[in-house]
Amino acid sequence: MKERPEDLVAKSSNAYYTYQYVKGSSTLAIYRSSVFDKRTKRLKISDNVLLKTAQEIDNGVYEADLGGGVYKKRIPLNNQGNSNGVRTIVFFKSGGHLFFFDGWAKSAVAGKGAKEIEDDALATYKEIAEVFLHYSDGKITELINAGKLKEVKPWAQI
Repeated sequence: MKERPEDLVAKSSNAYYTYQYVKGSSTLAIYRSSVFDKRTKRLKISDNVLLKTAQEIDNGVYEADLGGGVYKKRIPLNNQGNSNGVRTIVFFKSGGHLFFFDGWAKSAVAGKGAKEIEDDALATYKEIAEVFLHYSDGKITELINAGKLKEVKPWAQI
């Protein structure tokens, strides 16, 4: 039996973080998955950096639109610049919520010219993004109340 994307999410995490900022008349809720946290833990990416990154994505600044609401975005680390920083997979739909789902250091990629995202991984990201991007506010509130979502606050430490 094929696993549903929400099953993959349930296996990967029970902790998410959220922060919202207002742009015009709409509010963009920003979340980070525990997959992202686990894979980037040693890199110590602050919530302020993620907030700035989310705002850039919302303004159309990202490395690649991979389709299906899946984006690739680079985050610089320790003044090293984007090319030596973190690669992130972000789920986003304009006017909706933004989710940092996965991330890895550039140095973790096998070699120069190596493909960073394999085709099967991209297909899985798209399936999971479909689920995430259709969460209602009620579902998100339910996940927060269940301890699966947690607010991210500016200036918070990981």
